[in-house]
Amino acid sequence: MLVIAASTDKLALVGIRTALVYFFSNILLNSAMQGKYSLAAIVPSVIITAIVVGVAKKSGQKKSFVISTWVSMILLFVIVAVVPFLAKPGFGMGVIALLILICV
Repeated sequence: MLVIAASTDKLALVGIRTALVYFFSNILLNSAMQGKYSLAAIVPSVIITAIVVGVAKKSGQKKSFVISTWVSMILLFVIVAVVPFLAKPGFGMGVIALLILICV
């Protein structure tokens, strides 16, 4: 199961990076901003990873894997639902909210 999880995680990571390239280059019309966003997203990613590893140690790998998969799927559906409303050309509060949601 961990091999399948790791391989699907790599596949999802490629999909996310492709979506971010599209988002920054076509919606925001600023592909240089992607590097700044990726740099800023590293800190929350490391913090969330440390927290999740601690939770996985206490509750078990399978339970934490299932819970994180459900949370990821719910957040994916939320992102798909709110992108048409928040992603407008220009850099406004909707785009900032969308970037925070993508980071989470």
